Amino acid sequence: ARGITVPIQRLAEATEAVAQGDLSVQIDAKATDEIGTLIESFNRMTQDLQGSKSKLEEANLTLQNTNVELDRRRAYIETVVDTIAAGLLSIDRSGTITTFNPSAERILGLAADRFKGRPANESFKEFGLDSFQTAYDRMLADERDDLDLEEQLDIQGKLITIGLKGSRMRDEANKDLGFVLVFEDLTELIKAQKVAAW
Repeated sequence: ARGITVPIQRLAEATEAVAQGDLSVQIDAKATDEIGTLIESFNRMTQDLQGSKSKLEEANLTLQNTNVELDRRRAYIETVVDTIAAGLLSIDRSGTITTFNPSAERILGLAADRFKGRPANESFKEFGLDSFQTAYDRMLADERDDLDLEEQLDIQGKLITIGLKGSRMRDEANKDLGFVLVFEDLTELIKAQKVAAW
């Protein structure tokens, strides 16, 4: 009876230890019958679980490091987008404006929160950004990867000349991610060219 109950008692204690998170537990019991087979299976199971746990912890650490690196890259890209002198506006595949940088606010005299998260067609119409709508429509209709436009735009009663470049965004697998519109106020440059020409 002791030959049966002692190994079963050890198995019960080891099972409780595993339930508490101790996967290093091993049962040292000599038995050659079905109980011995059960104990061997239990020991093999805890070894496998411990190995799997180690692999999971390693994968988790790698994932955390990858996430930290991605956060750094995203912060860097956001800093670049926020500090470039050109206006930048991005539109996702569903037609929603996702990025509107500070230079875009300055050039167009409109706050980013009036654009971000809104449909591009709706925003362009509301603020009379016909050249933006034209560029967006052409790129959609012709499935173009890029487009250059230079048009005059009425910004709060002031006529300015905008140089606009539209580009289709794609990922590494060549999947379409939407569009980015980069634009500059060329008014002063054109004036300087006219003065130089005179």
